[in-house]
Amino acid sequence: MTMTHAQRHGFLNVFKPKGMNSHTGVAIARKLFDTQRIGHAGTLDPMATGVLVLAIGRATRFLQYMTSDKAYDGVIRFGVTTDTDDITGKVLTERPVPWLRESDVANALPRFVGAIDQVPPKVSALKQGGQRLYKLVRSKQEVNVPARRVIIDSIDLLDFLPGDFPEVSPDIEQAMDGSQLTSCFLHTQQAKIHVECGGGTYIRSIARECGEVLQHPDSLDSSSIGGTLAELTRTRSGTFTIADSVTFEEVREQMQVNADQSVNGLGIGKPTPLVPIEAALLHLPSITLSAIGQKRWLGFSNVIVRPQDMMPPGGAPLDQVCDPQPGDALRVYSDDATPVFLGLSIVYWCPKRSRLELRKRLILDLD
Repeated sequence: MTMTHAQRHGFLNVFKPKGMNSHTGVAIARKLFDTQRIGHAGTLDPMATGVLVLAIGRATRFLQYMTSDKAYDGVIRFGVTTDTDDITGKVLTERPVPWLRESDVANALPRFVGAIDQVPPKVSALKQGGQRLYKLVRSKQEVNVPARRVIIDSIDLLDFLPGDFPEVSPDIEQAMDGSQLTSCFLHTQQAKIHVECGGGTYIRSIARECGEVLQHPDSLDSSSIGGTLAELTRTRSGTFTIADSVTFEEVREQMQVNADQSVNGLGIGKPTPLVPIEAALLHLPSITLSAIGQKRWLGFSNVIVRPQDMMPPGGAPLDQVCDPQPGDALRVYSDDATPVFLGLSIVYWCPKRSRLELRKRLILDLD
């Protein structure tokens, strides 16, 4: 099937099911769209569900300019620690915590809000010495994970759930083949939270670190109760929300309908499942170029940046004064009656001429 530009280049807001590896999702998209040019705006662990944003075709070039903030719903299980900081890992410690109250958790969570230094999980895709941490852990090599500065805008406690949850007892972990592992039930507490955060934040780390700061108020034992992540759903990635996400099966069905109608000469049936590149960049201010400026920009000549030619980001007041700074990324449009999105450009300060110019550019290359 011959696909239009809109059907070949854009962003796919896919709902990743539990158990699927993010790289498996990329592989599925490569087959569906018949291209190797697939990127992502942040992976999800296999245990997690929710929004997985994939860049298809030329959209991969614009990934770095998308907003990286994300939102999650997660469930922390207290009284349990694991080697992966989620419930899929090997249980390291477990202790019943029937005394834990909702107020204890509510009072602990605010310390993880703001610009904080967070220690990522040892089992993660981060690298140490050029190798993935999870590979080093699997090969039983020493792993030292330094803290990283992350931004957590808010953590809301949505629900507090006491109960008995199945665990694997660590006192029989010597059965490496799993033949002797048995399940038991541990009376503990769970907290459902909603997190708004910047890119690079690990919700697993929030679960672990929250468990580390909670202790029995009346016990002489100063050890923490521990915590691990039991559930995780990404509800938003940048401007892409879970409400607008689609499954791979829905994408496959939609593309098949379009293919069938194209073969029968009926044109395109349903709209493309891809979100236009422009729609993912509306958080950036824009600039409109005259016919001469457009010709210079498309010809890779320098173009003067004038604030009067600019518009604020989508959602901002239209009368907001634009104050471009060197390094800013701008959406670039033609000055046609219906402006055409041409691409993206970076503001550069030209000391020789003492003015701001557009230099580096990503041209959409419409065809």
